[in-house]
Amino acid sequence: MPELLRPGKPTDRVVIEAFNGRLPIECLTIHWLLSRADKVEDRRRYCNEERSRGTVGNLSPILLQTTSAQRARLA
Repeated sequence: MPELLRPGKPTDRVVIEAFNGRLPIECLTIHWLLSRADKVEDRRRYCNEERSRGTVGNLSPILLQTTSAQRARLA
């Protein structure tokens, strides 16, 4: 193990240098993908559950679904 930690040229520690070069890229890629997935999910949730629609009386889809179900029960 001490021979892996000795100072020297990067070519002496090819495996370690390759790992050190890939690790930040992999971490950033994973972070970017996870944060991107969260943003996509937030946008989907907003559009499908919260955003009001002018064509249906400015109701959000959740409120529209609730009022439609109530009307169906009353009819």
